[in-house]
Amino acid sequence: LGRFYLEPDDNGKTDERKAAYYYMKADEHALLSQRDVKWLLAYHEDVGIPQLTDEDVIRLKAYIRLPDNKDEYMADSVSVDSVYQDNKSHCP
Repeated sequence: LGRFYLEPDDNGKTDERKAAYYYMKADEHALLSQRDVKWLLAYHEDVGIPQLTDEDVIRLKAYIRLPDNKDEYMADSVSVDSVYQDNKSHCP
């Protein structure tokens, strides 16, 4: 329904407030796409309605991984050569 209210009506008007309301309802059920989250965050920053909590904003930004999100992730890497050498010693 959020996207529906962002489509211009016969008079060329949209209802962003209702769109934001329905996007927040969809968020309660984890049904927002990244595009919808980006719109909701931009609307929140521009208008301040709906009132998203700081935790909501952090969670939504993490979902779309905005550049100002400073979370870092590290992963271990494995050398392909060492795996090959280990497997080679077990080959007949």
